[in-house]
Amino acid sequence: MADLGSVLKAAVAQKASDIFLVVDQPPLVRFNGGMAVLQGFPPMNGQDTGRLILSSLFEEQRRILSENLELDCTFTAPGLGRFRMNVTTQQKGLHAVLRLIPPTIPTPEELEFPEALSALADLPRGLVLVTGPAGSGRSTTLLCLIEQINRKRSAHIVTIEDPIEYFLTPRHSVICQREIGTHTKSYAAGLHSVLKQNADVVLVGEILDRESAEAVLHIAESGPLVLSSMSTTDSMHTVERLVNLFPVEQHRQIQLRVASNLKAAISQVLLPKADGQGMVAAREILIMNPAIENAIREGKTPQIYPAIEAGAKQGMINMDRSILKLVRGKTVTAQAALEKSHHPESLQSAMAAIK
Repeated sequence: MADLGSVLKAAVAQKASDIFLVVDQPPLVRFNGGMAVLQGFPPMNGQDTGRLILSSLFEEQRRILSENLELDCTFTAPGLGRFRMNVTTQQKGLHAVLRLIPPTIPTPEELEFPEALSALADLPRGLVLVTGPAGSGRSTTLLCLIEQINRKRSAHIVTIEDPIEYFLTPRHSVICQREIGTHTKSYAAGLHSVLKQNADVVLVGEILDRESAEAVLHIAESGPLVLSSMSTTDSMHTVERLVNLFPVEQHRQIQLRVASNLKAAISQVLLPKADGQGMVAAREILIMNPAIENAIREGKTPQIYPAIEAGAKQGMINMDRSILKLVRGKTVTAQAALEKSHHPESLQSAMAAIK
């Protein structure tokens, strides 16, 4: 009978990014964007899957899972490292997705940050959003920016995460890391305390609802630099989602607040490299300027696209142009690019012109 340690060891050896524990199937892994069976392990019934998942949990975590029917947590596997795990309850039993957390926060060079993205660590105040689908590296990008601030500035950094992935070591900054469910009951509760902590930089793991959105805007308005994430695909939809979290009668007010506080929005997706050696990020970069500020204030979000096109000198780029650069450099294949493109027909024409 397989144990969780042997499953994780085999997955790490295959350089998998994610491990899936699913009832009636052998363990599955994802690497280079594709899904495959983890060789050497038989299909598991509901009892086997539940046993593997529960073996990594503390008693309190088991209680939370029993009460809430789902759980986000981290744990350490001896000799392998730390893992983030999401557990849900489904028809046949427990279902889990695990991801290996690298031992150190990658550097901007390792993540291939463009200059405009690295410069966000120097912002004194305002709101910076990193967006993208689950598994697109949002948390890693955010923590990389936080680590750059930690290395450069004498600041009080407060993070509210669900769960804590990377443990930050204070360098030039004072750091307070808080985890939802362990150190505070919710994003909103944790953010309420931030106002009393005299923070210079605040990291909020994710804006999920109106309550957390209101708290993030309120903190940004009070003076600190606030970094957070959302599950949106591009800059226009990021602004629209943020506004639409509020009732219609508040939209005008929220548009004004977002226009005044948003400093940048980075949307990213991961594409498999053409050589099969890992993944690479394509990023849409919005840097606030008068044209974009006016588009948000007036509720004319479609005008954000041409404003990004016109802002190349500021380091701005839309998603399709970012993907096209990867194709030109032969970093990714045309097929992978088209699968992630927002406008595949336009991208197809652009790639044809390159040929």
